[in-house]
Amino acid sequence: MLFRSRIVLFLMCALGLQSSAWSQTDALEPVTIVDILSEPENNLHHELILYLNEQGDIEKISRVSPESEQSFTLDDLLTQEIVLAQSSGIDAVLISCADCDPDVGGSLNLRYIYNGITKTYQNFSMRIQRSGRIWTLLTQDGTPIYSLTLKARKVFGATVGIKEIGVNEFKPSNMFVAKRSTLKPHSWNELQPGGNTVCARGDAYKFYVNPGSSDNLIIDFVGGGACWDYDTCNKATATFNDSPDLRDWEKQGLEGIYNRNLAQNPFREWNHVLVPYCTGDIHWGDSEMTYSKDGKSFTIQHRGAVNAQAVLRWAQQEFPHAKNILVTGTSAGSYGSVYWTPQIKESFPEARVAQVGDSGVGVISQDFKVKNFPNWNPFGHAPKWIPELNVSAEEWIKMDLFDVYAAVGRHYPNINLGQYSSIADDNQVFFYEVMGGKGGVADWQKAMLASLHTIRDTTPNFNYYVGTGSEHCILYQKFFYSMNVAGTAFVDWLWQAANSEQISQVE
Repeated sequence: MLFRSRIVLFLMCALGLQSSAWSQTDALEPVTIVDILSEPENNLHHELILYLNEQGDIEKISRVSPESEQSFTLDDLLTQEIVLAQSSGIDAVLISCADCDPDVGGSLNLRYIYNGITKTYQNFSMRIQRSGRIWTLLTQDGTPIYSLTLKARKVFGATVGIKEIGVNEFKPSNMFVAKRSTLKPHSWNELQPGGNTVCARGDAYKFYVNPGSSDNLIIDFVGGGACWDYDTCNKATATFNDSPDLRDWEKQGLEGIYNRNLAQNPFREWNHVLVPYCTGDIHWGDSEMTYSKDGKSFTIQHRGAVNAQAVLRWAQQEFPHAKNILVTGTSAGSYGSVYWTPQIKESFPEARVAQVGDSGVGVISQDFKVKNFPNWNPFGHAPKWIPELNVSAEEWIKMDLFDVYAAVGRHYPNINLGQYSSIADDNQVFFYEVMGGKGGVADWQKAMLASLHTIRDTTPNFNYYVGTGSEHCILYQKFFYSMNVAGTAFVDWLWQAANSEQISQVE
């Protein structure tokens, strides 16, 4: 019976996450709005899924249960009730929209049936709201909902209906250990999202948050190499970091933008969300690959995109009113920063968003793009509402990083986009050669500058800063504060970019 156990509804995807119940034969984009865990002990799920067209409008609604799938239209939701969960008998929880507008949403009502008795729960109301391309579930006072616990009323031992509804009390396996309000301020707090998140070799994923006192937010994608075949992914010869644990890094002393005790750090009061990296796929991947050689094999989980989405979902829930957002990342994380900037902008439509990648300029060989890049399935979570990025995997392989920047820049002309690189970055040269590039530092440098100039020429809201020397990355370095080229200090240039002020190229 449905009400023999507590019923839990929880928001799976305020950021447009794909549902495992969705088949890619459908051309529409799926957004799982509610997942109903009607029998927790048996892990029986029911899902309410919205399918969006390219304009972000609802074209179809599906209710997926363990036994069947039933489809509705937005008009159905506007004019009739939809069954959220139903037991093998006649018990059910139903939802209807009282004043829904297909462009902005409206109020939702819950009703339940038990043993043929119909009740409308009057003590709780919620609404579904659209911001940009994102649909979220909210209480009437605007609190984002990620779970609802429907608590049963019992009379003489028999369950007769809903007694009360708890908001955000239940923590399903794919939700989070801590809320922002429980975190220690001005400290690096470790959170484990669980669910489908995973590191390359099956270890648990975790991320870090350092709450500040301002309304501003840094979303920071950590670097750590990459891997794409037996030799580069093999534990003994790996060219990537497979651990998300940053405690050792913290113990060694945090410098640059991460030294939040330094008075000259202009970002010290910003909230800082750190997206660790342990999947070898530049935060773009969603695949499972088995690599073999000489009769030996192992499996790698390239799930960087899954992990990133989990962190971004948490950030949207916990910092819904962020004013300025700096999206950045070092090395492999630099690629993650530009890939996820469109999703972040859609998730925070009122915020001023800026992106600056640190030491990931995208100079790679054509051989790598054709033979190895597809191993990560880097196309599945791309921002396909941007026309130039709504292309086949074959077309993605033909693109360079400057094509991605140009597409994002044209779609979001008010976002500051940028890159930093040293003039002779030894680490980027190393990976260029490992990926089959020829000509060493001279050819890499020529291609790097050509890429930056190409983006600048085609994307007015893009600028770059080329530093001196061969050091890889600047955000975590002591010279974050001393780098100065042509009279422009890097820290000042980054601060202006992060605050959506006008910046220019520095070379």
